[in-house]
Amino acid sequence: MSAPPQPTSANTVPPASASPSAAAPGSAPGSALVTGSAQSSASGSGSGRPSDTNFDSDGIPFTMPAGAMTMINPPANTIPLYKIAKGEYVTFSWYYDTNVIATPTALTAHAIGDNKYTYPVGPTDGVIRGNATQLTWDPWSWNQHNPTQKLAEATYTLTMWDERGETAPRKPGRMAPFGNLKFVMYTPQPYTPLESGWSCPGCNSASSWRQATHPAVVSATATLLIVLLSGFTILRGR
Repeated sequence: MSAPPQPTSANTVPPASASPSAAAPGSAPGSALVTGSAQSSASGSGSGRPSDTNFDSDGIPFTMPAGAMTMINPPANTIPLYKIAKGEYVTFSWYYDTNVIATPTALTAHAIGDNKYTYPVGPTDGVIRGNATQLTWDPWSWNQHNPTQKLAEATYTLTMWDERGETAPRKPGRMAPFGNLKFVMYTPQPYTPLESGWSCPGCNSASSWRQATHPAVVSATATLLIVLLSGFTILRGR
């Protein structure tokens, strides 16, 4: 009996040869070996933040200017008058410009008087939500609850800043402290009826002036002056 035929060289599968680009142990078949530089690039692109040193930790470019708050009510370049009285409320409203990329988490609003006293503005201690764009204030209520530090009749400056503080430096993409609005507070005088003894000194002065300039008074004064001058002339001619 003859021996079974041996496989020919055409049917022989050569053993896989090792190469520097072979997959690492434990890797899936067919996967490529990632070099160190490629790994670094991949990890940087998947972090969710730019790896460029021209950006801060929030991804805001260092070259971007600081943002600003612009007041809507009251309008810019005005000095409004606000009454300190029951039921009289003061409303401030504003918006952020496009340079405010990082919305504040909180805002603090204060009114600084000419007497250098500082008063919190708003229904709380002056701290409101960072995304708020309007604030309502009750000065009369403040005076009722703070008799030793009442709002006086004076000029005030509204100041507002974010959670970083009043003296925080200007930073790209963040709100710069605001302090461009001046306003005046006044207290109206209570009504006093005429029968209660009310008088108007200015009105009395005006009345006296009107009486002195009445046509009859002016005519009589002129006639008397003419008579005196005529008599003086006659006496000099003798």
